[in-house]
Amino acid sequence: MDLQLTNVEHFSKSNTDDKMRQLNGFQQEITLNTNKIDQLIVFGEQLIQKSEPLDAALIEDELEELHRFCQEVFGRVARFHQRLTSRHP
Repeated sequence: MDLQLTNVEHFSKSNTDDKMRQLNGFQQEITLNTNKIDQLIVFGEQLIQKSEPLDAALIEDELEELHRFCQEVFGRVARFHQRLTSRHP
């Protein structure tokens, strides 16, 4: 989704309506995948509880990185949507 968003945001020659349709698709993907991501984080937290301290620290770092990345991409989608809707009558 990150690469697709970058393409639509910076390289696509599509008009605003097409970009909005693509962006709406991204928002639907986010909605569909949020539960899966949340479940993955919960599973990772459970795994941390059962792991040796060094392994737990690595898992925690990876989960934090995943969370940051998702928030960054989801935030970019929201900001791009805001930019498109503020330009679009």
